[in-house]
Amino acid sequence: MSKLWNAFTIRPRATTAARMRRRPVLLSLENRLAPSVVTGTVYFDANGNGSRDQGEPGMPGVTVYLDVNNNGKFDPPVGSTVNDPFGVSSSEGHYYISTGATGSFNVLEVVPQGFTQTSKPGAPVSVGNSTTVVTGPDFGNNKLPPPPPTGGTVHGVVFRDLDGNGQQGTNEPGMPGVIVYLDLNGNGKFDPGSNTTNGEPAMLSGTNGGYEFHLKTDGAVTVAEVVPPNFTATTPTSASVTVSGGAIVAGPNFGNKENPPPPPAGGTIHGHVFFDANGNGSQDTGEPGMPGVIVYLDLNNNGKFDGATTGTPGEPAMLSGSAGGYEFQLKTDATVTVAEVVPPNFTATTPTSGSVTVAGGASVDGPVFGNKQNPPPPPTGGTVHGIVFNDANGDGSQQSTEPGMPGVIVYLDLNGNGKFDPGSNTTNGEPAMLSGTNGGYEFHLKTDGAVTVAEVVPPNFTATTPTSGSVTVSGGANVAGPDFGNKHNPPPPPTGGTIHGHVFVDFNGDGSQQTNEPGMPGVRVFLDLNGNGKFDPGTPTTPGEPSTVSGKGGGYELHTKTDGTVSVAEIVPPNFTATTPTSGSVTVAGGAVVDGPTFGNRPIPMGAVTGRVFLDGNNNQKLDPGEPGMPFVRVFDDVNANGKFDTGERFTFSYPDGRYFLQLPAGVHHLAEVVPQGFVQTVGPGDVTIVAGQTLADAHFGNRPSTGPVPFSGPLGGGITNSNYNAQDDLGNVLSPPPAIFPTLLGGIFVG
Repeated sequence: MSKLWNAFTIRPRATTAARMRRRPVLLSLENRLAPSVVTGTVYFDANGNGSRDQGEPGMPGVTVYLDVNNNGKFDPPVGSTVNDPFGVSSSEGHYYISTGATGSFNVLEVVPQGFTQTSKPGAPVSVGNSTTVVTGPDFGNNKLPPPPPTGGTVHGVVFRDLDGNGQQGTNEPGMPGVIVYLDLNGNGKFDPGSNTTNGEPAMLSGTNGGYEFHLKTDGAVTVAEVVPPNFTATTPTSASVTVSGGAIVAGPNFGNKENPPPPPAGGTIHGHVFFDANGNGSQDTGEPGMPGVIVYLDLNNNGKFDGATTGTPGEPAMLSGSAGGYEFQLKTDATVTVAEVVPPNFTATTPTSGSVTVAGGASVDGPVFGNKQNPPPPPTGGTVHGIVFNDANGDGSQQSTEPGMPGVIVYLDLNGNGKFDPGSNTTNGEPAMLSGTNGGYEFHLKTDGAVTVAEVVPPNFTATTPTSGSVTVSGGANVAGPDFGNKHNPPPPPTGGTIHGHVFVDFNGDGSQQTNEPGMPGVRVFLDLNGNGKFDPGTPTTPGEPSTVSGKGGGYELHTKTDGTVSVAEIVPPNFTATTPTSGSVTVAGGAVVDGPTFGNRPIPMGAVTGRVFLDGNNNQKLDPGEPGMPFVRVFDDVNANGKFDTGERFTFSYPDGRYFLQLPAGVHHLAEVVPQGFVQTVGPGDVTIVAGQTLADAHFGNRPSTGPVPFSGPLGGGITNSNYNAQDDLGNVLSPPPAIFPTLLGGIFVG
């Protein structure tokens, strides 16, 4: 540090104590350990004399550099490569350039924008390969003088030239809102530009008609106006103006005189339409105007009214007013044809059109239109009426005691095919109606002629009169149509019948019901229509066989609609065996009630087996204290000893503590389990002997994980998860009932 400091203090230029205090940054040079440091000052040379005088401050933020390649310009660093070593002047203007380069180099500054350098750098500085401080040149800079002003302001006024003399008089006001523009391309018209091109500079004249453009460059420009509609210019509409040096120059004043209004053209046509009661072509006293009549201008003289269509306007038209008047306003002088559309049921008594000439805005009379109402046409068609009655005695005539029949279809058989054709979505049907409360019907016909009136005989009735008749109507007359009598058909003889019987519990199995043997409710009894010996419940698309369930006393009842012989059968309940035939043949006819077979069923002697399905943690093939139960494992009677659960085999599920309870008929049974996934069986009871009325205990099943600890999530044997603890599956098999109390689930294993 001493060598560095001495190098600074023995610089060959005067160094005051104040100058020394302004360079505390030198203390950091020791830490940087750069081989050489070039230092100097950048200052603001206020008087531009090339020397730093008292009061001239340092300039911060100026880049000073060693021009190592001597190209006279600053080459900044690129990435990690340093080109020209440089420093930036501090807040007091001092700069420091740290460099490891050796040799003689020019020290230059990057002159700040808006400044000019007033001091010239001295001779190149020499830097060695030892750590030294080298005094570099000081740089003075003075501000550049402002450029001379250019362009200028052009102003003028647009005025309303009332007398048209081209001069603005004291009573002639300015015209606001007039477009004044610079005609840059000299084409004599305003070019406003577009989305892709700039338009010519323009403005609207102000409240007093004044305008003003500010131009940035010297030169001649053409100032022009866009003459407002309905005005004529009284002065030239453009003029050239030269601006320079920022001067304010007068532009052209624009005078405009309002055009006189055009002479009136066209005019008004008025007239009226009247009700010509006596048809003499003149409106007499008492003949009123006719409102709502179409009056139009027949522009194409084709004698008819042409209304508007898509893409073309219609002919001018209006409806006559409340007093029959009409009026058209025309904008141009012309001769036009005024015409009316004669109203329906009227005849014109005057010409239906007339030619009228309008000019100069005059109001002229148009044609008057008279119309006389046509006499009503003679009546046609007529009314046909008749009655439909309940012919109780079938004699074809309505007696005083035989009422009318309501709701019977009566129709006009227009095509004579003898049946009612109601029509469809694309064709009209034959006129029809339902007979009324008292059996009456009535048709109103619009045309003269003969028609056939017919009835649709109601179901379960027979006609006692002809079902149709021809009627001729004309002149609006009211004529009688045919009356229709219908007699109620006698009811058909009954068919089929009712089959009843009962089902009982045959305790002694002798096939007969004793006094102590009760009826058996809840047993399904069915008609075995296809004789296959089993109940077919049907599908969503095919009906099943008729069936019922025996009631509280064991009774059943089946109904058939047709005569014949049927097979009545029962479905033997689980845990029972039939002591009578499970089906019997019964003949039904004429709606009779007949006895069906009686079905007896004897309870199968039952016992039970119980035990636990447990997690055999020590694999010793026995249930030890503390070994937890395994819930929801299927235990079943493997009837065919095939080692897997088959449909129809009795089963149950272990409960939350692993215990199970399975009811079985008396005898020898092979007990098996559906080993849960991830486990292997260590022990099972195998064959057991069930005694009627007794429960065999301690028939345990042990299981251990097949490949280490496996969490037991509670799946039922056979891939079923018993999520609602109801110990049931969807296979329709018999399960033993669940216990009354479930133990607690602890850590994923049910323990008791």
